[in-house]
Amino acid sequence: MKLHARFTDEGFAAAEWVVALGLIMLPMVMVVGSIAPWIARQTMAREIGQEAARLVVLADDLESGLASAERLAHAVVANYGLSGDDLEFVSIRTEPESAALTRGVDVVVEVRVRVPALTIPGIGSIAEVWWNTSHVEHVDDFRGFP
Repeated sequence: MKLHARFTDEGFAAAEWVVALGLIMLPMVMVVGSIAPWIARQTMAREIGQEAARLVVLADDLESGLASAERLAHAVVANYGLSGDDLEFVSIRTEPESAALTRGVDVVVEVRVRVPALTIPGIGSIAEVWWNTSHVEHVDDFRGFP
């Protein structure tokens, strides 16, 4: 008489269900938790680029415009609860590049912001990437300078 072991497909459905949900939900929670910081940092960089370009265009000269743009950037970064290391101006220039701040030139502001690549709720961000944006503002063709 030969004894055969019987294998069945029975399992612990409750335990398997919990493990399956955990393996499916955890990556989804991490991605959804990462979306808000991405959008917030990108919005901050766009806002700084637009407002800094506007301040330079309205300034009396390029140097005072650059100083105003720096102050604005520090204030916005502080309002978002970040440090100054999370943002940097790539360039603030006029186009054509050799032109001073005069009528009809364009002011180009390029900004880089550090964005967390993956955020785990309760733990923090794992990796970070830099995201670039730029904004062009035109100096009014009929503007008067002091």
